[in-house]
Amino acid sequence: MLVKKKKNVSQKKQSESIEPDVVLYTILIRGLSREGRVGEAGKMLGEMTQRGLVPDVVCYNEIIKGLCNVGLLDQARSLQLEISEHRIS
Repeated sequence: MLVKKKKNVSQKKQSESIEPDVVLYTILIRGLSREGRVGEAGKMLGEMTQRGLVPDVVCYNEIIKGLCNVGLLDQARSLQLEISEHRIS
């Protein structure tokens, strides 16, 4: 279901020239992470930063929760340390 919504958002974004913001990316990342699709959530984070958007603490927390839920605790900890180094709040 989320994939369908993601495609709809992407199509709408292209057809109406809607520029995604941090909130939209966070919503998509949250959905992907909750479905256990943390790899896709990470790619979404990469796309977000390539567009010049700066993820906030809510966005990072969603990915960290997703990583923990699928048992990737080392990656979750690494991401948490990266956030601490960049003083994201």
